[in-house]
Amino acid sequence: MTTAARNEGAAAALAHAGSVWHELAQYFVYRYLLHVGTEGCLFEEARAFAEGCFKAKPPSSNAWGALALAMSSASMIEKTGERQQSSTFASNHARDAAVWRVKPGGQVPTL
Repeated sequence: MTTAARNEGAAAALAHAGSVWHELAQYFVYRYLLHVGTEGCLFEEARAFAEGCFKAKPPSSNAWGALALAMSSASMIEKTGERQQSSTFASNHARDAAVWRVKPGGQVPTL
């Protein structure tokens, strides 16, 4: 898959989820990452926190990956360079996943 195709798919997933879901998810993911600090955490941990805060699921689970990509592209969050074993979702098959944190000096989402 090319980067352009990936970006198109991510944009479509976020558009399908809607701007209200996107803004709420972005806000709560950012707040969670801000809370955990510079060591960061798996995106799935921030996702679980966000889901618990506003109880709205996107029409496709692809929207969560698209959200991580969009927040990274907007310089809100960044990968720490560390990887941890992912275990929250059985579909992840205990794979190693990137650890994310708030990007210092980056953009801050608002509601």
